[in-house]
Amino acid sequence: MDKQNQEHGDTVSHVIYIVAELLVVGALVLTACGSAADKGGVVKALKPAVAAQTTTSIAIEPGHSSTASGAVSCDGQYKEATITDDIANRVAQKLRDAGYQVTVYRDNKGDFEGQTYQAFVAIHVDNYCPNGNQTGYKVTRYAGTRGTGLLNNGDASDRLTQAIWDTFGAATGIPQDHSAGRYTDDFIYYFGLPGGNNGVSANTPGTIIELGWMQDPDLSILINRPDDVARGVADGIVRFIGGN
Repeated sequence: MDKQNQEHGDTVSHVIYIVAELLVVGALVLTACGSAADKGGVVKALKPAVAAQTTTSIAIEPGHSSTASGAVSCDGQYKEATITDDIANRVAQKLRDAGYQVTVYRDNKGDFEGQTYQAFVAIHVDNYCPNGNQTGYKVTRYAGTRGTGLLNNGDASDRLTQAIWDTFGAATGIPQDHSAGRYTDDFIYYFGLPGGNNGVSANTPGTIIELGWMQDPDLSILINRPDDVARGVADGIVRFIGGN
């Protein structure tokens, strides 16, 4: 065989070798695909990894419900449940507009029991007509100290409570109420708080706010400036989450 024919033969042999290897690889791929199909699998093209998106889940619980009015204003015109529902939904919308994931629990309060959230906030309004002239908002975490609502241990529930103490008055002008005698057991041991009888999980920072009183001067602010009231709560939640 002359040199030219030999080189040609070597080239053909090399090509045949490469083709054979490609056929073997192809057969292996087809076998794998067939195996996946036999198991009900779907063979898909590989895609670049996508960074997981994270959401911040917040639970807002308006005091009382559509069937339980809670406190009634001294003139009988306004119901606590109506006010808290309105404010809670305004808080939720402000948080959603800021990019947070929020659930409002009004008539489905059992759904939050044992669940974990970035923050849980219950919203109520005070009333005690016989004395009259009551004013002020108050905030507490579970088993908070009467008068401050804090345990002063620096944990997440303390920080959430303090954040709302700081922002609510600034937004509404309603004064803080630190009268220890007004921190009732129902308030500081609220059922929905972490530690409560039907509360969110112990890993959830939680607090409850009494927005003010169902009488003037607080009532006029709650009725006529609901966006400011909602902002006072929402700002506290955002400050807390941003500081964690």
